[in-house]
Amino acid sequence: MLMALVLLGYVNSGCASQAGPHQHKTMTARLDKIAAPLLAKDIDIANTPIFLKQDDRANASTDGQVVYITTGLMRRVSDLALTLIIAHELGHISLGHYWSESPPNQLEQEADRYGLFLLARAGLDYRSAVLLSTSAQSPHKSGMAPFTDEAKRAAYFRTIIAEIETLTVREISLIP
Repeated sequence: MLMALVLLGYVNSGCASQAGPHQHKTMTARLDKIAAPLLAKDIDIANTPIFLKQDDRANASTDGQVVYITTGLMRRVSDLALTLIIAHELGHISLGHYWSESPPNQLEQEADRYGLFLLARAGLDYRSAVLLSTSAQSPHKSGMAPFTDEAKRAAYFRTIIAEIETLTVREISLIP
């Protein structure tokens, strides 16, 4: 069995945070629990560090090697929504997006697709995660999403779900 490695740390972004030491322990334990099944499903990302970034803004990002999750995001979203967000950021890493010159909308769509496939491969509820990602819980509501129209984004997610379900019925590997 592949052992997932999750490195959790703190990065001071200069933003004041209301989280104390006990809250950081709780948040890092939550990140570990959420990320482990995702990291175990793709050898390319199995050793990806996931850092907790002390920042009250709700955000997730990657520098191409590390996933950063802010304390603000941790406080604002459910475990399932956070799972899809982490899977999306892992998609950017696995797909080499940090160095890509492709249009940002294309990169975001590819990362969304990778994220849903990763959730499905991990046996997680990707359908419900999609509902959360298009709801008010999504940090992508702030304009970072590849779609300005949430209805178009929801339709795109439905297309990916249909693709996953077709592959599953045909017993074809879920490799994005």
